Amino acid sequence: MLNNQEKMLQRKGGLQLVTNWDTNNNSSQNESELTVDKPTTYCIRVVGYLDENWSDRLGGLKITSSSQERKTAVTTLSGSIIDQAALFGVLNALYNMRLPLLSVSWVEFTTTKHPKT
Repeated sequence: MLNNQEKMLQRKGGLQLVTNWDTNNNSSQNESELTVDKPTTYCIRVVGYLDENWSDRLGGLKITSSSQERKTAVTTLSGSIIDQAALFGVLNALYNMRLPLLSVSWVEFTTTKHPKT
């Protein structure tokens, strides 16, 4: 189900990039510690269907798709991204696939090590 902000954007006839900061996070870490070079977990939502087979080409993110109101597919990509350059690469790939962004959310810092590629 679409949240109120997404419904409002649909009524306006456009979609926007929405960055959500969870200020109620009970973690000792906060967004002021976010830098461009730290591994971080993100949740990205796009309009349209994206098959799970794209996961390897999109940084290994978990891909789930669901139908929303009026049978509009919404795909959620979630997982750890090595840094914001890699995040930009994922966003650029989604742009090239013509999948409009609904939201990009910072979830938490990632403590696992990413292999150098």
